[in-house]
Amino acid sequence: MTESVFIAICGRPEHISDYIFASVNEILYQRKVHDQKLFALNKINNQSYHLAQLKNTNEYLQKITTQTSQWIFEQQLDSFIVKLFSVRTNQVLEQWCFKIIYTETEPQQEIKSIFGQILAEVQKMKPLEHKTVFDIVVNVQGAEGQKGWEKCE
Repeated sequence: MTESVFIAICGRPEHISDYIFASVNEILYQRKVHDQKLFALNKINNQSYHLAQLKNTNEYLQKITTQTSQWIFEQQLDSFIVKLFSVRTNQVLEQWCFKIIYTETEPQQEIKSIFGQILAEVQKMKPLEHKTVFDIVVNVQGAEGQKGWEKCE
C-alpha cells in the first residue's frame, strides 16, 4: 500500500524552487533512499538540511527545478510530488505531495515549517524495507505548461 504525505509549500515565487530542492534532498536523506554518508549539511534561510553529494541526483534535481522555475514565477505550478519506488517490485511505496501556495510568507519561518512537517511524518513511518529510487511528478495549470518538459528515463 502506498503511503501518501501532504505538505503545503507556502512562499514567494522566488523562494519556492529552493524550498522544493531542499525538501526533496531532506526526504531522500530521512528515508535513506541513498546512504546517509553521501549527504552533507547545507543551509537555506539559516535552516540546515541534508544535501546529496551525488552527481546524478543533483543534476536531476537541478534540471527539475530549472524546468519548473518558469511555471513557479508565473504561479502555474500547483503541486510537486516525490514518489519513492521499490527497486525490486517497482511499486510506489510513498508519495510526498507538496501543494504550492503563493504567499508573502517570511522565508525562514516557511522552510522551518516544511522541514518540521517532513520530520514529523518520517517519525510516524516504518523504515523502508526495500532499496528505493525516486521520481518527481509536477502538476501545472493548463496543458500549455507542459510544453518543453523533459521526461526523465
